[in-house]
Amino acid sequence: MRSFFLAIAFLLLTLQAAANDVQLNWNPPTDNVGAARYKVYRNGIYIGFSTTNSYIDHTAQPSTTYNYTVSAVDAAGNESAQSTVTSVTTGTGAPLVEPEFVPLHKYFISTTGNDANDGLTPATTWATPNHPVVCGDVIIVQSGTYNAGQFSGKFGNVSNCPSTTGGIDGAGGIYFAVLLCGGPDLMSCKITGPMPFDEPLVKWHGQLGNTHNWAVSGFLLANAPNSRAFEIRIVDNGCTGAPGTLYTAHHIASINNVVTNTGQAFGLNDCGIARGQNPPAADYLAIVGTIAQNSNQDGICLAALDFVGTGASDGATTAIKGFMYGNFAWSNQVPACNPTFDGEGIMFDTMEAHKANGIWTAKNNAVWNSMRYGIHFFWQCATTTPFTVNFLNNTVFANNAGRGVIGTALAGEINVASNTGCQGFNVPVTVNIKNNIGKATIAQYPAMPPDTSFIYAFALGTRNQPPATHWPSLVLGTAGNENVWKGQQTVCVKFNRVGSCDPGDTSPSAIVSTTWARTSTWIRRSPMKPICSPIAWACRIVPVSKTSPLAWDGMRTRAC
Repeated sequence: MRSFFLAIAFLLLTLQAAANDVQLNWNPPTDNVGAARYKVYRNGIYIGFSTTNSYIDHTAQPSTTYNYTVSAVDAAGNESAQSTVTSVTTGTGAPLVEPEFVPLHKYFISTTGNDANDGLTPATTWATPNHPVVCGDVIIVQSGTYNAGQFSGKFGNVSNCPSTTGGIDGAGGIYFAVLLCGGPDLMSCKITGPMPFDEPLVKWHGQLGNTHNWAVSGFLLANAPNSRAFEIRIVDNGCTGAPGTLYTAHHIASINNVVTNTGQAFGLNDCGIARGQNPPAADYLAIVGTIAQNSNQDGICLAALDFVGTGASDGATTAIKGFMYGNFAWSNQVPACNPTFDGEGIMFDTMEAHKANGIWTAKNNAVWNSMRYGIHFFWQCATTTPFTVNFLNNTVFANNAGRGVIGTALAGEINVASNTGCQGFNVPVTVNIKNNIGKATIAQYPAMPPDTSFIYAFALGTRNQPPATHWPSLVLGTAGNENVWKGQQTVCVKFNRVGSCDPGDTSPSAIVSTTWARTSTWIRRSPMKPICSPIAWACRIVPVSKTSPLAWDGMRTRAC
């Protein structure tokens, strides 16, 4: 590390110190390379960064003395020594208090509740959320073990969305009614099986008109291997016989739930009906902070977290329509499917089925020990409607743990592919693969022909076309947004039977390294990434394993 930016050590200035805000300013460095950003420390702890010569700390408390220092970081990731300390004492005033969410209405559910009650107090609880509510309402579920029948298709209609009052600032803007566990931890509210075959633990069913504007948070869903945990069903007759009526679903969210030993953690179900049509449609979906373990046991062959058969409930082509963020999926094995197909941790599957539009993103997820790929995008040319898929800041590690998939030419920790019938198509989907870390720990599936069983950190299926022809809008990293790949093959990135297998160390698209030592170098030089040692797992909010480094999401800055 160079010793540079010495001028900063004497020129850290305090411009303002209010009760809850401290504004800092400093002169630019004199180093001939220059600073790409500055890191700010308070009492020796990293609190944020700035790309200019000033920073405002909005988290200070009144009548408190703080010691601030600043360091400078150049474009290559070299960090200077910290400046000399500047001490600041904030003014008097009320302590900084995080604003509280104010529900429009609050209701209660318990294991002994009755839907004939008004639900307004802990003593007059409902049995189910099958009641008309409005966006901004919160239904508090008391601690206990619930029969899944209380939440499978038992959701009421939600109106007045988005809300215009309540919320954090009183101005509303809330798009959900929230079913919230009121217990002290994620084990407090348990929804468990057994359930009839193919009957989910929590289901929004289009036939009942309840497939919109619901969020569920803080539950443990467990021990239902024949049932999916969360399902959005947009057909009215299960998956048997004539299709009947098809429905639209939108604004459904799973937030901070734990799912274990189920048929699937989260998925949609159109029963494969009327693909190529719109409606039905399912969009504005969010899966955030979900832990999914051993939860893709459904014999239909699925991914643990699966956006499948999605659509478009409106014409907003630039809106975020699906978001998977901060999820952990591990040890999701599907013995019934091995070695047929699927069994991923996360999959965006046949999203064009009902003319999906907008932006669909998987960001800052960690996936390992899946039967098949860690993260997978699969296009089946059901329609040619354009949309965008983003795989950003994910970590995929030691997946492809099953025997293999018959007919698969190659496998990847992250895999992008199209169906066999899509040869000759120019896929109209924009796919961005950026800032991911992928490590393949095995070279090929055992007992499979060598020419059809290789495993890579990233794999792109091109249906015997040049990659740029079949996937004209694929972006495999950019300068400053590189991916890091590590595999057991001689190359880590594979394009299906076409062109070069290795983009090379000098390419802006990827860093292909034989050791993880290069990983820390990449982290240091990328914008908004912390300087960590030895590798990124030391900085992750929830370290999973010291053998599986985690991609860093700059939106969740935290000191090492």
